[in-house]
Amino acid sequence: MASGNLTAPVLFALQSVHGDELLDLIDSEFVEEGDLQRAIELVTAGGGVAAAKRLASEEADKVLKLLHPPACVCFVFHVRQTLCQDQLFCVVPG
Repeated sequence: MASGNLTAPVLFALQSVHGDELLDLIDSEFVEEGDLQRAIELVTAGGGVAAAKRLASEEADKVLKLLHPPACVCFVFHVRQTLCQDQLFCVVPG
């Protein structure tokens, strides 16, 4: 965020009840001390991280349906391992 890149978690969080405050912080370019940390908190509280992980999981599932079985095993392991690094936000089905 500090570099101006609005990633999927930020875009999802902008749609939450915290969106207005988050947008104000982004627009101000985090000039005040603590602004960036507050924005990160809002992204998390606004469900941005969880929503982005859900989207990644959904897209990975689409890819898995197109892969041949041997490739799927390694890919599934990698996707699940990556998405579940932070167990607080793990949303990978089964």
